[in-house]
Amino acid sequence: MQKNIYSCIVCTAVNLLFINAYNKEVMPVPPKRLSKGRTRRRRAHHALTAPLLTSCSQCKQPTKPHMACPSCGYYRGRDVLNLQAKVERTMQKRKKIADTQPAQPAATAASAKDEEKK
Repeated sequence: MQKNIYSCIVCTAVNLLFINAYNKEVMPVPPKRLSKGRTRRRRAHHALTAPLLTSCSQCKQPTKPHMACPSCGYYRGRDVLNLQAKVERTMQKRKKIADTQPAQPAATAASAKDEEKK
């Protein structure tokens, strides 16, 4: 009995040393290598397709079907996006913001010298 206990203790010590020395995570390995044909059949549906484009009835630019034209804003003969009005509104907002901001103070001689040094 003494011999069996001793041999078990030695075996477990060796196993622990082996585990500690090679403590790496092992990734699972697929059971078999896939053939070229099987891989290609799987990838047969991975091809990219070109986007479908139609021409705008108003400006003749390419657009996506069933979508308003990004360049002129028309869809099925009607001005849906009203881009010109949006541009005018943004210009008015910018003008209003510029008018409400206080005037910049005149540059002093000292600040002019600082700018020249930079």
